[in-house]
Amino acid sequence: MRIGQILSQMANWTHHELEEILYEQTHTRQRFGDIAVALGYCDADQVRQASVAQLAARTQKVDLRRLGVDAQALSFLPYSLALRFHAIPIRISEDQLIVATDMPADHPGRGILQNRIAQPVRFVLADAQQIRESIEQYYAPLCACGSSA
Repeated sequence: MRIGQILSQMANWTHHELEEILYEQTHTRQRFGDIAVALGYCDADQVRQASVAQLAARTQKVDLRRLGVDAQALSFLPYSLALRFHAIPIRISEDQLIVATDMPADHPGRGILQNRIAQPVRFVLADAQQIRESIEQYYAPLCACGSSA
């Protein structure tokens, strides 16, 4: 499901409002959620909730370069465990933490992470290189971890 469909249902938009966002998106190449917020049709929290719902609805691989990481989610997984298990939290909601990993579904590391995180976890797959890059990019400002681990 596309984020626009989810947001439209959450915010109960009219057809005109949805069309206005789509028109702006085709002409500005901005993200759908950013346009919706700028036009006042929803707030950033609703975009975040829709993003979580979108990820929860699919099990396919995610592109971390395009998707990015919610900084609030990082607090649920220490840097050392992120490195050890090649995993990075990317979104948080009231009921689950979404964690990107390159571990297959049957990898024992998933169970270990599930037990160490005090929040229900939903795993999504991501490219190993993107996970490494994201760990360094997003955790570095939070700690003196640098790029040597």
